[in-house]
Amino acid sequence: MNLLLLNIPNELAAGIKTSLSSVGIELHIVIDNTANPLLTQFFENKEHDLVFYFVNQSAPDVKGLIDARLNAIGRAAIVLVLPQSFKQLTAEYLSTGALAIVQEKEVGEFLFLEKVIPVYYSLLRELNAEKQDILIYISKAIQYFSHEIKNPLTNIDLSSSELKTEIDPSNKLANKFLYFIEKNCQRINDVLTDSVALMEIKERSITQFDIRKLFIELGSHFEHQLLDKIITYKSQASISQIMADKPFLTQLLGQLIKNSIEACPVQGGLIEITGSTKNKEIIICIQDNGRGITTEHLPFVFNPFYSISSRSRGLGLSIAADLVKRQGGLISLESDPGVKTCVFISIPILN
Repeated sequence: MNLLLLNIPNELAAGIKTSLSSVGIELHIVIDNTANPLLTQFFENKEHDLVFYFVNQSAPDVKGLIDARLNAIGRAAIVLVLPQSFKQLTAEYLSTGALAIVQEKEVGEFLFLEKVIPVYYSLLRELNAEKQDILIYISKAIQYFSHEIKNPLTNIDLSSSELKTEIDPSNKLANKFLYFIEKNCQRINDVLTDSVALMEIKERSITQFDIRKLFIELGSHFEHQLLDKIITYKSQASISQIMADKPFLTQLLGQLIKNSIEACPVQGGLIEITGSTKNKEIIICIQDNGRGITTEHLPFVFNPFYSISSRSRGLGLSIAADLVKRQGGLISLESDPGVKTCVFISIPILN
């Protein structure tokens, strides 16, 4: 979101920025000018803007400018700053379309924030709603393309399997090519499945549940994969009942356990998951003794399709990071290659 300071004197501009910063509102300043309002830029800018305009025109003229902006783009929340000489004319500017009107002398005072903060959060809600709509459209598009690709892909895979029964096992070259077809069909299918999961939009479902039981259920879900690689799975939690989004946590932890299984060595593998609470947050750690990640790769591990292994699609940690972000949480990773790798998650406890 941008902060536009139009026609604002230097001292007044500094007061506005300081007041906003005092309550944690830090915005990108697009225009910070002291003479010319640069109205052309004001009209053409297509970002969401919190606009402060120092009035030096009549109310009808200001209304015309605001109407032109909102009709053209409709993304600005406008606050008029009236100079001292206009203090008796406030009522004339109430019908201009501005969301708040402040007096020059109020800048830096509590009354200024009392008027401006509701305007800021109104614009923020609009911005978040628009982003959510865009994500929903992208998610639907990905689901559509995934479906359209998977249908012929299934036919290719089935035809390959049928053809395999007709080819003599001694024909090594033909069987080699069929193996490649099957493996790549599976790879494409997995990428499509992960891509849909990455963009899936779900409503929160807040319930009370036992996180210890969730850890046990996850171990049971991956029992076959753990047995196949002879991996030991351990879980413990210093808490029991929590209020949280269980489907979200199940998907998130399942993805991370899956990553750990892939990273662990055959025989001697160990995965440990722990849970606790701190400062009204749920703290979860998933640790394994897999191959780990070297220092130069750590900054990129949460980027989509970034992988240090040819066998990995590079979406696992990206999906996990996106899930955590949507819940207002934080995720980080520490790794001592060949010794242990820990993924730390902190998620606000929801009411």
